[in-house]
Order: sequence, then structure tokens, then C-alpha cells
Amino acid sequence: TPVLSFYRAPDVHGQISALAAKLKERVDAGWQPDERSVIVLPSAEVLFPVLHGPLSLLQEESFNISLGYPLFRTPLFGFLNNLMDLIGGSIQQKFSTHAYLRFILHPYTKNIRFGSRSDLTRIMFHRIEEYLVEHKAKLLLTLDELEHDQALYDDLTKAFEGIGEVISREAAQKHLNAIHTETIRRFRSFSSIGNFAEKAVGVLTFIFDHSTASLHPYFRPYAQRFVDILDGMKTSLLREKRFETTNSYFAFFRQYVATESVPFPGTPLKGLQVLGLLETRNLKFDTVYMLDANDDIVPSKPAEDLLLPQPMRHSLGLETNIEREHLSRYYFHLAVESAREVHLFYTETETGAKEKSRFVQKLIWNKEREAGRSLENEL
Repeated sequence: TPVLSFYRAPDVHGQISALAAKLKERVDAGWQPDERSVIVLPSAEVLFPVLHGPLSLLQEESFNISLGYPLFRTPLFGFLNNLMDLIGGSIQQKFSTHAYLRFILHPYTKNIRFGSRSDLTRIMFHRIEEYLVEHKAKLLLTLDELEHDQALYDDLTKAFEGIGEVISREAAQKHLNAIHTETIRRFRSFSSIGNFAEKAVGVLTFIFDHSTASLHPYFRPYAQRFVDILDGMKTSLLREKRFETTNSYFAFFRQYVATESVPFPGTPLKGLQVLGLLETRNLKFDTVYMLDANDDIVPSKPAEDLLLPQPMRHSLGLETNIEREHLSRYYFHLAVESAREVHLFYTETETGAKEKSRFVQKLIWNKEREAGRSLENEL
């Protein structure tokens, strides 16, 4: 029977802080992380907060991440999604001012190098933001209108003078035009799925070559995974498939990426392990730290299947939500009951919007039954 500890927090950041405090306490006491300990992340969304929080207390070689991170959560997908939102919401070649600002102010866009300096592009785009808010209270704009707005270039020239840099109107106009051409104009229309994939690779290549995004430690694995997916689309049997609207290509791509993840390189032979709940199957650990032990995550609440409702899935012999819950319960108890020491972290709010997992609640009930008293105030 493992020794169980429960940690209630108002939000996921509270969980991560509690985990960091627990690890710091052990590190200060001389604890050396090894493969007999594991941090279980049922939701991969908290991976980076854990990486930059609790795991930053440890030496990089003393832990191993064997967990895929969803591609749609990456900054690179955020960049592409902003671009697709901008183009998909256009009306007769006019773009939403709000969507345009969201795209140019994305870190990957505003850090495109102007010559050898990325700060000049940041100054330019933030000045464009101020100019559009102050002087152009318009809901829609065109790229040509911006590129030939002389009053805008007057403002940009003054902004560059403020940092002691002499940038001509022609140079600023050429730089803005190049960014528009390599990203927005390139992505306006497609002749097929293969053509969409080819243009998407072109946009990513432009960002890789001309932006400081490539300096981010995780940009390369993200970019490589996207390129692999897009190369697969270019050579697939669907490459000649055509959609009637540009938004249909975007919807297809978003659905495709939603199921993909990028793995972290590492070896499970040594160090504190960081795994998803599914990855813990058939593995035994002495110490388990499990975050996000909430009912909407363990077990996860699946989306409603409109094509095959649950009764139909049952009649066809397909997996239903009941089987999925049983499987989640099995993996949870397998991870918990095979350990000597278990720390369960969860979010619980006064409004009831977030609740502890039903599996955690059962463990608490068992402890209360053994103790003969309520433990609610001790959690």
C-alpha cells in the first residue's frame, strides 16, 4: 500500500508551485533523481510550465522527458493559425485590422530581421499598431493601402530616428512589402492540397531563414515535425484534391495537426522520468508525482461523436466512453498501487468548476474510512 499525499491548489500554477516546493525540499536534503521516480502529466499542456519550473531545479542530465507535446500548442502553430485567421476572414481582398495586428505582432513575425537587426522590425510593427489605432480607425484594410501610405512612412522615419538609425522610406516600404509577399500574399490561394503544403513549407522556410525564431531551443523540432507532415501531404494520394474555398484548406490542416505531437529526445535509462499517464503502463516506480489529477482530465471527457453515437459504437463492437474510462482507471491505479510513495496534485475551486478526479476521491474515501474521520481540512 503506497503512502499517499494530496495537494489541492486553486489553479494549475498552484499545482506546479507545490511540486516545485516538494522537489526543492528533496534536493536540499541531498536527493539524487533517478529512474525510480516519475512525474506523470496526464495533460501534456503543462509540460513547459513544469520544464521551466520544477525541473529547472535539477540538472538537465538528471531527468528525461518521454512525452509527446501537441503540435497545436506550439508557438509555430500559433503563428500559422494567426496567418490562416487573417486570410480566412478577409472580405474582397480586405483584411480585418485586428487580425492583421495579431499576425504582425506574433513573436515570429515581428522578429523578422531588417538587414541584420530584428529590433527594427519590432519598432516598425509596433509603430504600425499605434498608427492604425490613432489615425486609421478602420475595421478593414488592404496590404497595398498600408504599403503606399506616405503618412505611415513619415511616422516610421521618425521612429527610426529616435534610435539613431537612418532608414529610408524606400527601405522600410521594401521590407514591409517583402514580409507581406512571403507570408500573406503567398498563402492567399491554393490549387490543391499538395500546393497548400508546398506554400506552407515556403512560409516556414522564410521564417526559419529571416526570423530569430530559429534561435528558440524548441523551434527546430517543431519546424521539422511540421515539414514532415507537409511533405507527407505533398506526396499523399490526396495531393491533387481541391477544395472550393481557402478556408477549407485551413480547416483540413487544423484537423490534421490536431492529432499530431512532437516527441522530446531522451533516454529512459536514467534520471527522473517525465511521462504521460498512458506511457506509465507496465512500468513500476517507487515515487510518483502526478499533476492535473482532475475529473475532466483523469479520466478525460471525450467529445461527443456525432457520426457514431455511443449506442451505435456499442452495437458495432467499437470502444465506447465506458471502456475508455475503464482503461483510464486501470492505468491510474496501476501507476499508484505499484509505487511506495505517491503525490497527487489537483485543482479544486469553490465554484465547483474544477473537481478532483473520481479516482482520487475514491483514494481519499479509503483513507478516511481507515482513519475514521474526514480528512478534507488536511488536504
